[in-house]
Amino acid sequence: MLSKKIGTWVATAIISVTVFVSGTAHAEHTRVTNPSAIGLEILGRGPAYSIFFDRVLSDDLVAGLGYGTASMDNVSATAQMIPAYFNYYLARDQASLYLTGGVTVVANSGDVKGDKTSIAGLEIKDGVIPTVGLGYENRSDAGYLFRLAGYALIGGSVKPWAGLSFGYSF
Repeated sequence: MLSKKIGTWVATAIISVTVFVSGTAHAEHTRVTNPSAIGLEILGRGPAYSIFFDRVLSDDLVAGLGYGTASMDNVSATAQMIPAYFNYYLARDQASLYLTGGVTVVANSGDVKGDKTSIAGLEIKDGVIPTVGLGYENRSDAGYLFRLAGYALIGGSVKPWAGLSFGYSF
């Protein structure tokens, strides 16, 4: 039930941001001038939280890596999550929608296999959780980074999920 509400909220937020951004002034994109970024994603690929670093590979493509944890329902172990991802940007503007895809590797999957994460209810079937999604990013000239994304986390089943990121690009 919570994941459906989050999915609805994320879809509404992304549509609202898209409508707002389409009516604002055009700003040059800053991905190539600030090609590296560090930050914190709340919820998201972690699925509780993750810290991340990403790097621009081309005008439209970014690759990233992160680290996060998630508590589990039935075991005392905490899942150690390592998200690896690519973002493909749909516009070359400071504010842009993007498609994202990657995997989250569960570093200690042997300790948490078969259990569900407390926050997302994501079942850990093996050591790899594929992720796909759609997001909005604003990377300012001053280096401030903001992202809002909706994800599908693919564990024992497909879970709609969301992430909110704050960071700095340089």
